[in-house]
Amino acid sequence: MSEPTIQREDVNAGRVIPRSVFDTAILPQRTAVENWQEQLEPICEARLSKDSDIDFHARVESFVLDKIAIGDMQITAQAFDRSRFCIARHNVEHYVLHFFRSGRLVCRNTETGSRLEPGDMLVADMTHPQRMALTDIDFLHVAIPRPLLAPLLIEPDAYPIRHIRGDNILVKMLHDQMYSLVSHAHRITVTQAQALMPAVLQLSAAAINGMIAERTADGVHQSLMQAIRRHISSHALDRDLSPQKIAAHFGISRRKLSYLFQEDGGIATHIQNERLRLARQALMDPAQRGRTIGEIAEAHGFSHRTSFIRAFERVYDLTPSQQRALASVRLQARTAVPADHAPFRWVGLG
Repeated sequence: MSEPTIQREDVNAGRVIPRSVFDTAILPQRTAVENWQEQLEPICEARLSKDSDIDFHARVESFVLDKIAIGDMQITAQAFDRSRFCIARHNVEHYVLHFFRSGRLVCRNTETGSRLEPGDMLVADMTHPQRMALTDIDFLHVAIPRPLLAPLLIEPDAYPIRHIRGDNILVKMLHDQMYSLVSHAHRITVTQAQALMPAVLQLSAAAINGMIAERTADGVHQSLMQAIRRHISSHALDRDLSPQKIAAHFGISRRKLSYLFQEDGGIATHIQNERLRLARQALMDPAQRGRTIGEIAEAHGFSHRTSFIRAFERVYDLTPSQQRALASVRLQARTAVPADHAPFRWVGLG
């Protein structure tokens, strides 16, 4: 006699996704500004314009779709500065997509800057320094952990800021999907959010990659670049990884490989930078505090501790010891914010 079939109920089937609302309207002006700056501290330094000092307001509503955070933000005019010090101190490795309804934003990472208009999309890679200034603004934001999105991108490390015009059809499609998600987010269950994740990732990657593809008609070139980057990322800690072996693996000449990575400073530099990125993660990992700098250097492909320190400092503007010390520093006295009021809870997602 067969055993009766037991149907197990999904414990997440009826549980809606987490929601948080942060609104300074309920706070005195000075307290509102201080609270806002404290909440932003892991992400960037915020400087208010003189006009905003008089009538400052910030409202952030966010929902967490498994590991992707999405929500609305309305803030008064201010400037944001994400410095190398901030990057070193807080391990925030996300791409943040912004879709603008109203207001204007100017990125100052380049001499010319990039002015965003309503309807445009801004993609910020949080592993790079960023400087931007904005007017009173209303936008939707989507925060995606790098490990989820980077493997889908043709050039995951090339640009700290990517500005894609709103008349791009892929941006319009992504824009519509994200706004639809936000409008229905209060009814989305955890199980449904997990099912939506692949679609959000794939359409986000398509919108970003579409912008890259517009600059070149060589689709084969881009596909090859993407495959090589993935290969290097997967095998960065292999001691015998070399330009010669990579070229042989993909059946191309060493000269062709060098040409593909010339904008990265060469293939050898790209490999070393990937190893340094992984070493930085190890230095920031509390579970690896027992390992010496020399041990981490050796594990990440550096034969000599001194050469590792020099290379690390050249890329991150601080020594491995300083990076480790900064990662362990946390502000002890912070304004307590309940989980349902935390505006940037995605900082802890990865």
